[in-house]
Amino acid sequence: MEARIHHIKNRDQLDRSLDTIAACDLLAVDTESNSMYAYQEQVCYVQLRAQDDIYLIDTVALRDLSPLVEIFADPNRETILHGADYDVVCMARDFDIRFARIFDTMLASQVLDKPRLGLAALCEEYFEVELDKSLTKYNWGKRPLEDKYVRYLVEDVAYLYELRAHLTEEIEAADLAEEAAIEFERTANVMWKPRAVDPEGFRKIKGARLLEFEQACVLKAIYLVRERIAEELDLPPFKVANSQALLSLAKVTKATVGHIAKYRAFRPRIWHQYEEEIVAAVRAGLAGEVKPIKPEKKPRLPKEISQCNDELREWRKAPAEERGCPRLVVLPNHAIAEILEQRPMTREALAEIKGLGAKRVSLYGESILAITQRFFGP
Repeated sequence: MEARIHHIKNRDQLDRSLDTIAACDLLAVDTESNSMYAYQEQVCYVQLRAQDDIYLIDTVALRDLSPLVEIFADPNRETILHGADYDVVCMARDFDIRFARIFDTMLASQVLDKPRLGLAALCEEYFEVELDKSLTKYNWGKRPLEDKYVRYLVEDVAYLYELRAHLTEEIEAADLAEEAAIEFERTANVMWKPRAVDPEGFRKIKGARLLEFEQACVLKAIYLVRERIAEELDLPPFKVANSQALLSLAKVTKATVGHIAKYRAFRPRIWHQYEEEIVAAVRAGLAGEVKPIKPEKKPRLPKEISQCNDELREWRKAPAEERGCPRLVVLPNHAIAEILEQRPMTREALAEIKGLGAKRVSLYGESILAITQRFFGP
């Protein structure tokens, strides 16, 4: 396609583009964030294709995208995304933008059981073009932007219209339109959850569970200090201190500055700036002033729920193989979770299960009910 590229850096430029964008009932969107370079990530670019126009919206310069809220919320408009769950969350978090209807080219490819789901792989398959994906870890918050980065941004939306057309044709030919639509709707409604520091998050560090109690106290103390420093400096925690280095420091036996420094757990610049705070945290850990809270054990699922879950998962293999489709087409995991919660005993109750759909009820209702009635029936 020969696209017109528009750089949007202020509200006036955005306002001038609104008529063109609003005139399209089909849009394509992608986002680029700085997750590897900031404590609280933010969207740094929104790429938006409206037919032959591609808008590169610099959201470091322009954070107010409120004029787009109503456009994307219009149920008569569909937005094409690739791997939409991340973009849906980011757009809601940063700009309060929700998408009324989406077409996720990655999800569509998954429904079609394609072996490769990445955008670059799909563009190679359908259009024989090679996308440059070497910039996926670039700091999109940096300015100014070189030409190669502009090309990357453009390519992420340039082929989505045509890709949607190919995938839609295949989905309809395979009679998978309803199953795909259910997944699209579910993804469009993914909700953003604010990030909060988990005081017991240190347990996720590989090897933390093998520590003795005193060592766990130290690890928790320095883990919390790392989080506080990372937030203050707006850096991802791994750029403040490596997790495995923290694990080594947790085994410290002396709380002197020199001894702690030998572990080199914190980046040199961080260590010199926050030396007193880090040392104080280690000492607090060794003194038992910071204690891990023993996590509560998750209650074991009732036997009938666990067995019903296993049987539903096992049952879906056969119809999936018979149809030559992935198991999520027959019975996705989220629908199984709903079934286990609602415990439907009748066809009418089964039809109320979110994420199931009329077609699955028609094809597999009797088989599913035979399982639920056996485990949950009188």
